[in-house]
Amino acid sequence: MIEPKIIIKNKGIRTENFYLPPFELNEGEIILIKLPKGIITCEIEKTLIEFFCGVKKNKLLKIDKQFTYVKDFLKQSYLDSFIYKHTVGRYLKKHSNLESDFSKKIFDIDWINNKTLIEKLLGTPRKKLSLYATLSKNKYIIINLFALDEKGANEIFEIISNNTKENGVVILFVIGDQFEDKCNKKIELVLF
Repeated sequence: MIEPKIIIKNKGIRTENFYLPPFELNEGEIILIKLPKGIITCEIEKTLIEFFCGVKKNKLLKIDKQFTYVKDFLKQSYLDSFIYKHTVGRYLKKHSNLESDFSKKIFDIDWINNKTLIEKLLGTPRKKLSLYATLSKNKYIIINLFALDEKGANEIFEIISNNTKENGVVILFVIGDQFEDKCNKKIELVLF
């Protein structure tokens, strides 16, 4: 029997605000990291992303693969919108590997095409666009399901779950209790 490959080995990270208990994460797994609800959530998420993406180093955290955070597309600036509109095609050209099948998956939604304005995409389709663009380049991802309704969160979870079947790895940030029983591991932060 082949031993699963360990991608992350965390011996416990302590910051001034929180403690992330020890865990190991193998290829083909999803780890759910439950974040506290409140004003500090964004700050903690940002810190964890910096650790898992290798921006911040910690001697108690060993990461063997490069992780990518699935960024949400924010509104474009007034100047940008005056010069050109952000379309799905333009976004994919800039943020995805166009050779990957993932870069075409957004078009499974029949009303979306290359000329669809991103500002017309709400919640779930917008999250799918950034997720597919990220997966077209990397199968080791970090994602949150904040601000998605239950149906949208389930759709996104199905996509990331399928990614792990191809030995991808997902670090999933949530605030509530959703998906606890569907992830390989669950970690709850300890706040100070």
